This record gives sequence, structure tokens and C-alpha cells, in this order.
Amino acid sequence: MSSTHAQCPAASIPEILNLYDLPPSIFPSNVQSFSCDLITENALMLSINLKGDCVVTRELFGVKNKLTCKQKISAILSYRQLADVEGVTVDLSGNIPLPFPHGLMTITGGKVYEFLGSKYLEFISNRGNSPPFPFFAFPPNPPKCDPTPPCVLPGCLLPFNPLLVA
Repeated sequence: MSSTHAQCPAASIPEILNLYDLPPSIFPSNVQSFSCDLITENALMLSINLKGDCVVTRELFGVKNKLTCKQKISAILSYRQLADVEGVTVDLSGNIPLPFPHGLMTITGGKVYEFLGSKYLEFISNRGNSPPFPFFAFPPNPPKCDPTPPCVLPGCLLPFNPLLVA
């Protein structure tokens, strides 16, 4: 293990998440580096540096979520819990049952619970808790970032060119 991973209990982010009984694919795959700092015997701060901002769009049971991760994200991990999440927002839309929030929200944490023998992850946000997502809905590998759309005028910022105006 490299020195940045010295305090990490495993060599990859999915392995670390599995050790804490969290879904292995809650963070994207475009990781440049990551590090761990022990908080207590049972909790650690996971800091992730991505290669750039990342958007991952998924849909499950009619609920569309657009996850946006900043280049630097972090969270405190403990058994079946995420806390103090930084750098992650989600935009939920579609068939979201009441009383769950929808629209843009900042993810601040998450918790795993069991119901009728199945595990579910519920995200905590600045606008309330998300609907519970079953573990089987999370793929075993981290998701790839959505492709960056090609630049289409007038959405591109180009230097002013008076020949284009004439």
C-alpha cells in the first residue's frame, strides 16, 4: 500500500465501502487518488480526489437521479453509515413517492438498514432523507462519469469574434 493508503483498511474504495457494509458503487470510478484518516477505532475519514467534476445519471423504478461529485469529495465512514459528506449533490426526479424530497439536494450522509431480510441505503440530505434504495440496485463496480456533451453553440463560451456577428 502506498503512504496515502497507509491508514486505509483496503486497497480500493469499493473494498473499503464493503468493509463498512456500504454499497461498493456509491462513488464514481474516475478516482485520481484517495486517502484515509482514522477518526476512531470504528470510523474513518475517506477523502477522494477525482480527475475532475463528475456527473452520473441513473434511473431505478422510475426514479431518475443525477449525482454530481466535485473533484474533491469526502465522508466519514462507520459501520453502515456515511456522515459529514462533502462535495456531493443529487437531483432526484420522476416517480418519487411522498414524503420523500425531490429536486436538487446536497448529500450530507447515509445509513443502511435491513427490512424483511434485504438491505437498503437511505441518503440524508439538506432537504430530508431519500427513498430507500435496495442494495441490489447498486452495481458491484463504481459507475463511470457521464460523457461530457460536445460543445454546441450558443452554449459554448468562445472569445468574441466580430466576423461571426456580421
